[in-house]
Amino acid sequence: MDQKTQITYSFGPRETRGIVLGLRGGQLAALGVGVLGAVAAIRSGPGVVSLLAALLIASLMGLVALMPVGHLTIEQWAPAVAGYLWRG
Repeated sequence: MDQKTQITYSFGPRETRGIVLGLRGGQLAALGVGVLGAVAAIRSGPGVVSLLAALLIASLMGLVALMPVGHLTIEQWAPAVAGYLWRG
């Protein structure tokens, strides 16, 4: 390579979506509801049943917030589906 040849790199635009760790507000809200629901389930009573209920609540809300369904997460589909159902 010649001394005058300089290799340059060009990066795409910086991703600016996301409030915390790249998560949107709806995702953070769904995860927050999952955490609060899990804590409420654990505090509802001692035993394995409350622990299993907490794990179920936390995992379901994690899926709602993070699992894509047709390139959108369930929390992104919720307003469109609610509007469709509201109109009848």
